[in-house]
Amino acid sequence: SAMLITQGIIGTVLTLYLNQVMKLDLGLIGIVLTARTGGYITATLSADYLSGKFGRRRTIMAAMLIEGAAFCAYTVISRFDLFLLAGTIDGFGEGIVFTSLIILLSEAVPSHVRGGSIGLYRTAMDIGGFVGPVPFLFAFDNLGAASPFFFSIAILALNIVLLTTMR
Repeated sequence: SAMLITQGIIGTVLTLYLNQVMKLDLGLIGIVLTARTGGYITATLSADYLSGKFGRRRTIMAAMLIEGAAFCAYTVISRFDLFLLAGTIDGFGEGIVFTSLIILLSEAVPSHVRGGSIGLYRTAMDIGGFVGPVPFLFAFDNLGAASPFFFSIAILALNIVLLTTMR
């Protein structure tokens, strides 16, 4: 679901939303995406520390909340500097999720199946990347430009619930 959101929203809808709805030119969109990457890099560098200090699941859930808040912010803000901030926050949340999920997965499975489980995780990411744009673009075109962001927030909320029930 993380890659479904990433490819569906970030890889597809966000750029369309910023261009068609918010009327940003391609150069400014590139700057917003660069800010996202900055947040992602920061998260990748700090994910192990944060998930070690606060626990893997708590860190992932907090990062999903952060990412959901950024998705909500995208739909209500109109200033470019705030898009930069939302992009940075979004990238940070996503970076923590992706990095901490791999850490959690490697700890949750026995060592003799660790390689296969990481391979399955990567395969699921590829499937999400292939399938992700389809429902999000459908929602963007047929349910309104903001609907894919709210759809993503719902997926993140479901994942948080699943993490709280996971043993």
